[in-house]
Amino acid sequence: MSGSKTVTRIGFITGIQKEAAILKKNSGTQKSDIKCAGANSKRAYNLASNLAQGGSEMLISFGVAGALDPSLNPGDLIIPDQIIGLNNGAKNTSKDHLIFHLGSCLDYRNGSLLGSEKLVATATEKLSLYKTTGAVAVDMESLSVATAACDHGLPFLVIRAISDTADQDLPSVTFKAIDEQGYSQLGAIIFELAKKPNELPGLIRLARNSTKALDTLRRVAALGFHF
Repeated sequence: MSGSKTVTRIGFITGIQKEAAILKKNSGTQKSDIKCAGANSKRAYNLASNLAQGGSEMLISFGVAGALDPSLNPGDLIIPDQIIGLNNGAKNTSKDHLIFHLGSCLDYRNGSLLGSEKLVATATEKLSLYKTTGAVAVDMESLSVATAACDHGLPFLVIRAISDTADQDLPSVTFKAIDEQGYSQLGAIIFELAKKPNELPGLIRLARNSTKALDTLRRVAALGFHF
């Protein structure tokens, strides 16, 4: 960004390996600077802190998010102004770096993003959180990354694409779909579906919406991260 210090090394935290793979394939970032938290908030903080201590000059939380705002659609890009938690204050992002970088290449939404330590799975809970917090979306890594960045005096950004809408209930199999390293557990998914075959339509909808979100992340990554 014009008038700002050039950032030469960025550390990325993702929730799942599919998000990390997008960065490794499309962004030109060193693989050692891309860490996957496996949808674990505490692990996200530790990994982000390690990146900060290892020389990263900026931290970025990169991945999918669940919509709280009913107007958001699958694949919509979120560049939040701030990250909030249920029990702590807001942390402002350094989004101007990214907004300048994106220019007119991609449409995006601003607003607040809510950090949660657990998966927000039901439309009822999403609506409640939207009313009480005003956040447009929620994820499990960004607040931890923001906290680590603040603890180490680094700027941070959040890049999230919507994978499930505000009116969308996530199937219970979602809770067992990802292992601690962020890889999909196909065996566990099949096992759970055998017990609850009625959840197949919901899982198919989630897969379709997640594909749209990942496509958006690919477009962002293809632009590179040269601030």
